[in-house]
Amino acid sequence: MWALYIGISKHRLFKKFDDTYIYSITFIMYGIMMTFALLADSFSNNFGNSLKLFVGIADVDLTSTVGTFFLYCGLSDLGIINPKSFKTKLIFIFNSIILLFSWYYAFEYSGSKSGIWSFVLYEVVVGISCGIYLVLQVVYLLRNNRLEKILWLIAAGVTGGVGLGITLYSHKWCEYFGARLSSSYAWFFLSDVAMLLIAKYIVSSRGNDELEKKYNKCCFSSSNEESENDEESNYPGIKYQPAQPQGAFFTLQSQPQPQPQPILLQQPQGGYILLHSQIPSQQPTQYYFKQ
Repeated sequence: MWALYIGISKHRLFKKFDDTYIYSITFIMYGIMMTFALLADSFSNNFGNSLKLFVGIADVDLTSTVGTFFLYCGLSDLGIINPKSFKTKLIFIFNSIILLFSWYYAFEYSGSKSGIWSFVLYEVVVGISCGIYLVLQVVYLLRNNRLEKILWLIAAGVTGGVGLGITLYSHKWCEYFGARLSSSYAWFFLSDVAMLLIAKYIVSSRGNDELEKKYNKCCFSSSNEESENDEESNYPGIKYQPAQPQGAFFTLQSQPQPQPQPILLQQPQGGYILLHSQIPSQQPTQYYFKQ
């Protein structure tokens, strides 16, 4: 479910900006894909045959689709395609349909060649797409003089590579760690970490101050900001100002307190003297003294 949260939160962030719009689609597909992966790996034994087939195809199909969408992200970064144009959206749709039917054929009709189909649709499609994306990002960073930001992307690639290696050699993983920490759980966790690193790379490499501000506000809200918000909510209309250090002391700024108005002496009324004292924003206070 952490993957789904990552997908939704980054989708909401990236869709607000034109230069990261296509990443919003990629991240939401990743969140959905990992949700199906969880169902396929952990709960599919309790499903019927039709539901099991649907969940399994959705898992691997979305994996291939996310891989190809990273290729489209690289093309969009260089201005080769416009992800919001009608023609590009048609390409996205046909890409997804072709992969979906290919995976369905691999599951149902490939027979003894299912391993070859799976290898091509999974390792080859994802590997080539992500490899081209990496090359395109190097070009993008060189154009914008931000090549040092590639370190975030390299860190994400290494993390994801370790997770993929654990999946491919799951029998070795189980020999060392047993069934309590399965290779699938390790793969899920490392994939999520890799996507968080990719999100950080995207934000840091765009040169968009507003995007970076929203990202930092979303992920790294300080306790000082929270306490300031609490202070303002407890005392509406009064702006909270933190203490400012002066030398070795702190000056605490306090809100000025309302002062009572001077007491007014009025003429005697029926043997009594009427005194008035009024505090702003309060009802007048009257005192009677016998003359």
